[in-house]
Amino acid sequence: MKDRAGITTFNGDARLLFRRIVLVLGSVHLTLMAALGIWLWSNPRTFGTVNSCAIDLANLAILGRDVPFGSTGLRIASIVIYTIFLAPGLNLILPMFFFLGLYLHHQTWIMEPHPSTPEEPPQQIHSPVLTDTTLSSSPRKRGTIKLKEWPNRFATSHVSPIIIGLAILMVVNFIFLIDIELTLQRNRHLQDSSSSDEGQWGFGQILAMILLVLPLRDIVETILARRERRHEQHRKEDLTEMLKESIRKGSTDTFLDLIQRGADVNATAEGSYPGGTALTVACGASGGGVDLIDALLKAGANPNLKNSEGYTALDISVHQGNWATACLLIASKADIHTPFKGQTYKTAIQAACHLGTTHDVVHLLKHKADLSIHGGKYHSALQAACIVGNIGTVTYLLAQNEDPNIIGGKYWTALQAACAIGSVDVVNILIGHRVDPNIRGGEYGSAIQAACAAKNAQIVSILLSNGADPNLEGGKYHTALQAACHAGNVDIVNVLVKHHVNPNTRGGEYGTSLQAACAVGNVQIVSTLLRCGAQANLEGGRYFTALQAACAVGSVDIVNALLSHGADPHVQGGRYHTALQAACVSGNEVIVKILLGYHVDPNVQGGEHKSALQAACAQRNMQIISLLMEHGAIVRWHFRIYEIGCGSVCLPQAGHGPRISDRTRQDTQTRLRALMFA
Repeated sequence: MKDRAGITTFNGDARLLFRRIVLVLGSVHLTLMAALGIWLWSNPRTFGTVNSCAIDLANLAILGRDVPFGSTGLRIASIVIYTIFLAPGLNLILPMFFFLGLYLHHQTWIMEPHPSTPEEPPQQIHSPVLTDTTLSSSPRKRGTIKLKEWPNRFATSHVSPIIIGLAILMVVNFIFLIDIELTLQRNRHLQDSSSSDEGQWGFGQILAMILLVLPLRDIVETILARRERRHEQHRKEDLTEMLKESIRKGSTDTFLDLIQRGADVNATAEGSYPGGTALTVACGASGGGVDLIDALLKAGANPNLKNSEGYTALDISVHQGNWATACLLIASKADIHTPFKGQTYKTAIQAACHLGTTHDVVHLLKHKADLSIHGGKYHSALQAACIVGNIGTVTYLLAQNEDPNIIGGKYWTALQAACAIGSVDVVNILIGHRVDPNIRGGEYGSAIQAACAAKNAQIVSILLSNGADPNLEGGKYHTALQAACHAGNVDIVNVLVKHHVNPNTRGGEYGTSLQAACAVGNVQIVSTLLRCGAQANLEGGRYFTALQAACAVGSVDIVNALLSHGADPHVQGGRYHTALQAACVSGNEVIVKILLGYHVDPNVQGGEHKSALQAACAQRNMQIISLLMEHGAIVRWHFRIYEIGCGSVCLPQAGHGPRISDRTRQDTQTRLRALMFA
């Protein structure tokens, strides 16, 4: 393959050199012939050894007509024509203008619309791909079709002006040869009959024959070269179509073979999902691999072409987290300035900050990557670097005057991102660059809430010592205290309490900090909050009240603590509607007894299970069912089906109806017990 490529290169260089030499020789030839012509026609009577009166008798054939050699008009016209072609180099301008004008006229004719007559429908240029009809027809019929199509194909071909120009040149030379022969024949009576050279060709005849052969050779060479190029073009088109089909199917294993055989490496498969080029498909394929992408890039793949969804190869690579592939694309001049279409990263510099190294970031910035383009999941390059705790990248970006207070993205600020992952070093670096710790927004609402959710007491202390407000509201947990309570971190709660945090701020997933502490069953935090003035009856959040949350997790100690601080067990609302129904769901018989001791109504309707009795039945807890019925749970004789184990429990729904006798209650309990434990 290398030898063949070397031979092809040598042939191409030799042909180029030959054409340049021919061009120079042609100009010199025209100059010499023009000089000879001017010398001859300046005084034609002195040319040769024949009597000067012979010029008055001899005739010259021009386009078949006789013109006397002694004609003054012929002499002047000949001198003018030869003078035009006398200057070397300039004598090629006229032929060049002729052929260029022929080519431009042909191109203009192609671009102009040619309306077809009703009798003759417009002809179409057929593609070289044969249809089933032409394949099934006879060779004679296919030949007839090609013959009919030939005039139109020739007229629209880009090489037609070349062939026409060579044909004109050949016709001119042919006329020149005929005129020479006619001149010799018509002046034979003036020649010496005893001359022995009478039958030999003269210089003019030989020159005319040479000039006639050269255009013929050029025409044949042009036709053969055009056929070869057309055949090669058709072969490449077929291979390119095969490559497009492979792109549509995602068959990455066939890409390199087709491209090495001549398929267009940048061919785009339209109308498919995800479509695009071989490079974009390889970047998106799980089995693409760095080696395949490297080979495609070396084969000339354009890394900036997009697939049918508008994603470039670099966009696809970084959103799949494949930074090794992204580095290859960047090294191959992939566009690092245009914003990405994906949702995670907006620019290549953002992806480098999150996936790459500090060296990658420095490389992109040296190539003028724009830090001012914001958007995507992390909004800015600095936030993307902070969320992975890359100290080197954060330091370098801040040294490039990147603003640490830019807002946007999932974590809203770079500081909140650093707090969310608990990176003390990054937080200290940002604090040293005068970052604002009280900017509100993002997933956690504030940087201090993110630090509390990450259970990092050291960062919380750093933020508070640098002016962070512990009572900022917003975000997932609404307050830093609620986040700390949900995280179950006693140390952070104590730190916040010392900084006079408000324990009764309402909002967020759990409504209050006290409810969040109850939901995770942390007795110590609940006690701390109650001592600091947390109100036990505030409503809102997932469980509506702190008592209902404590009952749902089955914490007897927290329930007792809340009741001792005035929690109302009769409040209705939330997921389980009552604290009693929540206790029945948790299956804690002790809490149920405590609540019934506060004379709660077991027949209250509402919530996920409609009543406390139905909640107990759903948990298959016969002790709680018996306890509820002993405390007056009302049973009505229309049944609700509960799927339990291998059978069903038909539980009479509680409601406003007549109380049943003890005998009926015992029969119901026996039937429920038999169904549940069969």
